[in-house]
Amino acid sequence: MRHDFSTATNLLDVLKSLLEKFGSIDGVHEKAGSPEHLEELLAEFRGIGPAGVNIFLRELRGVWSKADPEPSKLAVETARRLRVKRIKEVESQLVRLNLEYCKRKACSTCPMSQACSKKLS
Repeated sequence: MRHDFSTATNLLDVLKSLLEKFGSIDGVHEKAGSPEHLEELLAEFRGIGPAGVNIFLRELRGVWSKADPEPSKLAVETARRLRVKRIKEVESQLVRLNLEYCKRKACSTCPMSQACSKKLS
């Protein structure tokens, strides 16, 4: 079986389980008593690990009040290079910069190159 199909099948299984248990995606958030509890509830789903929970909640930060995961290592590393203090507010953008530029050592084309304290190329 191709990876695409197994991933899609797993996501469908998770969604089915989520709907059975909580009624809706927002039901997970409503049931959670705290940000930590929300992370625990999401991690209970088969195939959803800490990284998946972090990515999911990072994207919902600002939408769900309890979506407040710790910033990822990639975001922290990139923030350090750019001297960014309020990481959570721009975490998605920091991760994207890291993946698209830092990881590829593409400093010469990075839009943040001038602000970076540790050019990698």
